Order: sequence, then structure tokens, then C-alpha cells
Amino acid sequence: NPKSGSTSFKKWLQRVQGSDQDYLEMHGVHAGGKYTTFKKLKLANPDIELEDLIQPFYKVGFVRNPITRLISGFRDKVLRRPGSGNNKKIYKHDPSVTIDSPDTVKFKVFLDLILSGEITNVHFSSQWRKMMICDWPYDFLGQTETTTQ
Repeated sequence: NPKSGSTSFKKWLQRVQGSDQDYLEMHGVHAGGKYTTFKKLKLANPDIELEDLIQPFYKVGFVRNPITRLISGFRDKVLRRPGSGNNKKIYKHDPSVTIDSPDTVKFKVFLDLILSGEITNVHFSSQWRKMMICDWPYDFLGQTETTTQ
């Protein structure tokens, strides 16, 4: 799920599968096709309806507070990547903003760009649309902020 802890869940799955690597040292959890997508499953079985393919699986989805998700995306896509295209858009949109500007100033411009559609990214798109919450037969929907409960 976009920005709802998929990296954390994938690292957790690696631990369950026997990895003893420190959580902070696990890298590349999204690479290598380690976790097959339903698209790949459908391509391998073109004559079977997707609903029939997924029926035996327990379908779980997690959502995240949109504000928390946006702040996390800002930290990851802007603050941790100072030379990124997102930063260039921020500086171009408001030339008074520089790399040394306070994060709050950058965040305000970032929000303006998200709301205007000038910055688009799966991390900032709506969860309900991306996850097809109304159209997908989820067995369980959780909220990342309540996973410890």
C-alpha cells in the first residue's frame, strides 16, 4: 500500500522468514520481485478471473493517517533527497526558498505544489483510490497508527 508502512511490513516478513539482519540495516526490500504482485499472478494465469485467483488468499490492507503520510513523504522525498526534482520544483515555485530555509517553509511550498498537482507521486495520491477500497474484497483493513493495539 502506498505510504502505509509497506517497507516496515516487508522487513517484518523478512524477519518472520528467518532473517536476523538488524531492521535498520535491511535494504532493498522493494527490489527483486521478492513479493509477487497480483498483476504478475494474473499475467501467469490469463484465463482465470482475478477474483478467482485471489479468493484463497487472506486479503489485508492498511491505511495511514493522511497528514502523517504526507509528512513522511515530505521527509523521504524532499528532506532526505536535497537534489531531487521535488526540491527543484520547490525552489522554482518560490525563489525565496533555499536549501537552508527552515523545513516548515519548504513544507508550506511543498503542500502548495501537491494541492496544485505540480508534484505527483504514489506517496501523495489518495489511498482509497489507489487501494480500490470500495472495489476490492478485503478481509481485513487496518490503520497503521493502531498496529500496536
